Formats: sequence, structure tokens, C-alpha cells
Amino acid sequence: MKETAGKIMIFVCCVLLATAIFTVSAAAGPQWSLIEVYNNSSFSADSPEISGGNIIFLLANDNISSKGNDVAIYNISSETTAIAGTPAQNMTLTGDDISGNYAVWFETTGMEFTAPEDETDSRNTVYLMDLSDGTKTAPYLNINAEWPKISENSILYSVENGLNTTLYTYIIPENRSEKIMSLNELFDPAGVRYDSGNILYAGENLSLYNISSRKNTVVCEFEAGINNSNSAVSDYDMKGDYAVYFKNTVVFDDKDNKISGRFTEPSLYKISENKSYLLNPKTGNYTGSYSEEDKKASEYISSPFTDGKNIGWVYSESLSESEIILFNPKTEETANVTIPKTASGACIDGDNMAVLKSDYPSFRSELVYAKKNAEKNNLSGGLTSGKTSPGFSAVMCIVSVLVLYAVVQADCKRNKRQ
Repeated sequence: MKETAGKIMIFVCCVLLATAIFTVSAAAGPQWSLIEVYNNSSFSADSPEISGGNIIFLLANDNISSKGNDVAIYNISSETTAIAGTPAQNMTLTGDDISGNYAVWFETTGMEFTAPEDETDSRNTVYLMDLSDGTKTAPYLNINAEWPKISENSILYSVENGLNTTLYTYIIPENRSEKIMSLNELFDPAGVRYDSGNILYAGENLSLYNISSRKNTVVCEFEAGINNSNSAVSDYDMKGDYAVYFKNTVVFDDKDNKISGRFTEPSLYKISENKSYLLNPKTGNYTGSYSEEDKKASEYISSPFTDGKNIGWVYSESLSESEIILFNPKTEETANVTIPKTASGACIDGDNMAVLKSDYPSFRSELVYAKKNAEKNNLSGGLTSGKTSPGFSAVMCIVSVLVLYAVVQADCKRNKRQ
């Protein structure tokens, strides 16, 4: 009997150890489930932005002669999609953004339509929707107001006048606009980022402007003719203390001045430290150097994004599958989310993520919602690290109890015979 008890103790210890190992494995990394939220053969999803429990995105009609873009909002909790805005004749909707209970976009003359002869009819209109009650208003702004960005209770918008672009903020509770600054060189007003009183924009350099302090800080300096190369920032995003950006470098041959190479360096800029950190394009980790392998891998990255907690981008080596690279700068944890087909336009807010999925050679994109640690999944792919099922440890415990019971019963029968 003592021998049996010893065997039982050894067996129990082994089972507990195995259970602990599998429990740790199950908790080692989160899973992301992919849910296709909008797939319509007549429309193509575009420009998703996510905040809280809502995803705003554009719906482009495949028949461009019929009308311009609609604006749609997907509610995560109710799993429903509603049309928030429809353009007037010969107009289109674009520039959608969302923050908390507010969503914005603007109506403008569509590129595919002929502009009206009466210029007063072609004015831009910025729309503001309160998601808490569904009310929609059109604040009285400049007739050329475009590319609204919303943060908390204020809207940043731009007004172009030739080569000059002026940025304004519209304070929602006070129903008034305030001029912020004028820029002689603003590469892309649509790409400007606005959050918590900070404006990130690409002009002569990638710069950060703080509204309250009126301080302008160079985040990344564009270079020309340095070591036979030119560099500039191609894409960027900002939220909270983080700005993530892609610095593109083109290298020229010494002899004939032809392009001999090009690569992209993903970087994290911490606003509180006024410091940039180079990141590995394939893993997202901090890196102190950039190898030839890294330069090659950088050809496949696009769509940088951040929610102020995590940063990331899309990594696509093939048309059949893409990876969403996620990196937490504070914990230095990384994760990969697999997206079937070609991914683009990714954005994140905490445990929720939105991304576009397209199947080449089609130009039509489908909107996919990714939920962290969710069970529902109607797409193939989506797992990051920690591939063991969270319920595996429970199964191990049940199996161990059954085996233990069988061992004890067998030993009792053997002792009775003796």
C-alpha cells in the first residue's frame, strides 16, 4: 500500500506540473478572432477608424457613375452596420474620423464628377455626429474646410489657399473656430494627425506642434544628398504619447546617380522623451541596427498605427496572406495577427482592431473586425502567440483525476486478492 501511495504522489506531482506548464502556455499570448463585418459585392470598404465600441468607414460604390462614397458606422456590441451619411448629387463623402462619442467627415466634389458651374454649390461641408443619440449637424465653417480630425471635444480642420494651408480647431461645446497656424509646405492635409492638443504633420520635416505651448518640434528630419541618399517620411500615426512613422530612404549610385536601393525604417517617437527609437520591420521590436535583411523586409510594411498603448503595421510578403505586427513599447511584448489575403488600413483601440482585406486582382476591400481573446471567428487565420487552448489545463485536470481513480481501484483489487 505504501508503494501505491508513493506512486500516486509521484503521479499527482507530475500532473500538477504538466497542468501548470500548459496553463502558462495557454496564458502566454492572446488570441485575436477575425470577424468579417462588411462584405458587399457592390461596395468597397475604405478608410476605417476605430474608437471605443464603434468603427467608422467609407463605402465606395463600384459603379462610380452613380454616386460618391457613403459613410457607415459598425457598432461592435450590437454587431450592426448603419449608414451615417450619404452624399448629395455630384458630391462624395471622405475624411472620416472618430473619437469617443463623436464622428466626423466632410462632403466635397467627387473627382469622378464634373464640378458645378456655380462655385457656391461646390463648397465643402463638414459633418459632426453625436453617436450617443445619433444627431448629425454641420458646423458653420469655412467653405473650403476639409480633412477634419477629432479629439475629445474639438475638431481640427484645414483650409487650403494655393500653396498655403491653414489649420483651425473647432471647439464643439463653444461652437467656435480658432486659427492654429499656417503652413507653406504641407505635403498631405489628409495625413495630419490630431490628439490631446498635439498635431503631427509632414512639411519640410515630420513635426509635432503643441497647441497650448505653441511649440513646434522636429520629430524626423528629411534629408537630401546625405551619403548619396534622400529620405522622407511616407506614412505616420499618433495617439497619446506615441507617434509611429515610416522613414523612406532612396540610395543613389556614386557613378551615374541612378537609384541603387531603397528601404524603409519604422520608428517610434515618444513625445514625453522627445526621442525616436528604430524598430525591426518584421517583428516590431526595438533594434539598434538595420541589417540588409531588415532592409529587404521593410519592402513589405505599410499602414502604421497606434492607440497610445500599442503600435503596429501591416506586413505582407505575399498576396495570399498578411500579418499585423503588434508591439507594446512599455512591456516590449510583440504579437502577430494573421489576415487572409492582402491587408491594409489597420487601426486599433485597446482590444479591438479594424483592418481592410482584399483579394488581388480585385480592388474591392472588405472590412474585418479583430477582437482580442474572443471565441467567435468567421475567418481563417487570426492566431498570435500562445497556441494552446485556454481550456486545455481544465481537461488535463479532469483526465488526471480519472486516471488517478483508476490506479487506486486497481491497487485495491490487487490487495484483496493477496
